[in-house]
Amino acid sequence: MTPLLLDLRSQPVVRDVRCECAVCGAHSNGWQAYTLGASCDNCGSYDMHPVSCAPRARTAVHAVPVAGATPVIGA
Repeated sequence: MTPLLLDLRSQPVVRDVRCECAVCGAHSNGWQAYTLGASCDNCGSYDMHPVSCAPRARTAVHAVPVAGATPVIGA
């Protein structure tokens, strides 16, 4: 059996994750690379679980302009 090697030439992608505290139920933002890291701002517990979130809604800044449409400013 070959030993498992950890490739340290590239860094893992660190992403923000919305979490819920298992103790008091408060929500907080955590980070995840290899494992989930977060702490509760309410009770201080490190027992956090990721919460599934809906994808962010597109705003006017992210929207694709429609050909021939006139922008409405100050509506």
